[in-house]
Amino acid sequence: MTTLKEILKKEKTIFFPVVYDGLTARIVEMNGFEIVWIGGLNVAASNFALPDMGLLTLTEFLERARTIVRAVNIPVICDVETGFGGVNNVRRMVMEFEAAGVSGVQMEDQTFPCRCGSFTGTAVIPVEEYVPKLRAAVEARKSKDFLIVARTDCKPTLGMDEVIRRLNIYADNGADLATAGSPFTLEEYKRVVKEVKIPIKANCSIIDQIGLPFKQWEDTGVKMVGYMVVPLYFSIKAIEKSVQALKNGTIGDMISERASHEDRDRILKMDEWRKWAEQ
Repeated sequence: MTTLKEILKKEKTIFFPVVYDGLTARIVEMNGFEIVWIGGLNVAASNFALPDMGLLTLTEFLERARTIVRAVNIPVICDVETGFGGVNNVRRMVMEFEAAGVSGVQMEDQTFPCRCGSFTGTAVIPVEEYVPKLRAAVEARKSKDFLIVARTDCKPTLGMDEVIRRLNIYADNGADLATAGSPFTLEEYKRVVKEVKIPIKANCSIIDQIGLPFKQWEDTGVKMVGYMVVPLYFSIKAIEKSVQALKNGTIGDMISERASHEDRDRILKMDEWRKWAEQ
């Protein structure tokens, strides 16, 4: 399997949807994406019907990550929110995720409990509190191929200059990749790329940005673009539409929109399982 570090060395922008279970991860892989990214919002919503407000535990994230790692043969990165505690909690978190086969984690500098970066009211801890946690994460990994992604959510309260300052400090303290919560314009991403020392991951969470041509993202210079609401928001709509049609007695009108048995078997690799069952 190609490592994340090797993927980052490629002279291109890496695009990916953000997943929440083995099925979505498998579909992402089968459609040619190079990495799988597990999002906190996505796991909270899909597994527990909870909002993205720092409500999940290390164990809950870890179990979901293990399931997804087993489902694919491409690198998996997991959002670990604020790291589940202090420096020793962060150390254990990295050890557990690396042992589970995850290829990297993203840790943010929000206060606990954290919340979705697009929500109002996000707050960040001082740099002096985040840096020891970041260093703990860097030192805890066994392999330098395990990616440490540093995220700041300071833009709404402290502004763009502080975003740049923080991400450069995080770069100096071992982060491999940097990102930021809250919506950013393409021009703001260009500035971040220009002024921060390490590669930048963009979060495509603004609805108006989802349909932008890849070329516009490539022109910003960001290294990665994660589509935070794909496939989750589209799945929610599809599920609502189908169950409402069933309730209304019109599900027959939607038959052409369903997956076929062949689609199911292809995604679940049924032929491989049947082969062993017949021995």
